[in-house]
Amino acid sequence: MKAMTQSILAAALLLALPFAASAQATCTKNAWNGNTGAATGALASGPELPTGNANKIARYSGKCAVRATTGQFVTDDTPSAEATYQARFAFYTGGSGKVFSATASNAGAGAEIVGVSFNGSAISFSGATGVATVPAVANRWYQVRFTHNNGGAFTASVKGNAAASATTVTGTSAAGTVGSASLGFIGAGTGSFNVDSFESTRSATTPIAFQCRGNANATDTIISLADRIAVNAEILGTALGSSVASGQPDITEDGLVSLGDRLAINQIILNPPQGSTWCGGAN
Repeated sequence: MKAMTQSILAAALLLALPFAASAQATCTKNAWNGNTGAATGALASGPELPTGNANKIARYSGKCAVRATTGQFVTDDTPSAEATYQARFAFYTGGSGKVFSATASNAGAGAEIVGVSFNGSAISFSGATGVATVPAVANRWYQVRFTHNNGGAFTASVKGNAAASATTVTGTSAAGTVGSASLGFIGAGTGSFNVDSFESTRSATTPIAFQCRGNANATDTIISLADRIAVNAEILGTALGSSVASGQPDITEDGLVSLGDRLAINQIILNPPQGSTWCGGAN
């Protein structure tokens, strides 16, 4: 496995590396193998950020989110019989269908080891057994994090819609290893998904952290005046087509960077969480 970057990423894509690192994404999808024909047309241009908040494509981090409709996805074939596979990604629930699938063989072939879907009211996991669904609503950002252990324990956590904490579900992993991973809008469904911030690893001991909503400048681990300034600059700058925040400015996770995000960040600055920093686990 090797590190890669792709247009749907806002951080470095770390596939089956035993450690985590951070880097700015290049916003190109060429590093992914097995791109489908449908995905090529839909994703080649990367994110679009037209002037005016009402027209902006929702993204979770930086400028690297993209929108996919049914049958538009990319596949990475660099996993190689991964008995342990851990991943995290963000997606905007603008549709109903499958957003992620890890399978036993290249090009999305073979048995499905882990699948993630949204049906309009809940996020569900396939491949693994005995895993409860997680309630979710449409048109909001959610981060999904899971760990597959061949035939052993399966754990998944979902965090989104400005919730204070994650919901964790467990079950039994599929008996099999991961040979490829697909992200976008896989198979039939309705509407569209925006996907962002994918990261994965073969490590079972190094967790992949959730990204910190509201950390708009992406330069530290606290919510501060610098984040409010970054959000304010984007709100004012969209009319001029400039000043897009580099971090995770959409603290309300509603798909827009707006006055509501600035007010929410301001409240954290004035009333910081007790016992830990916001990015240190309270978000």
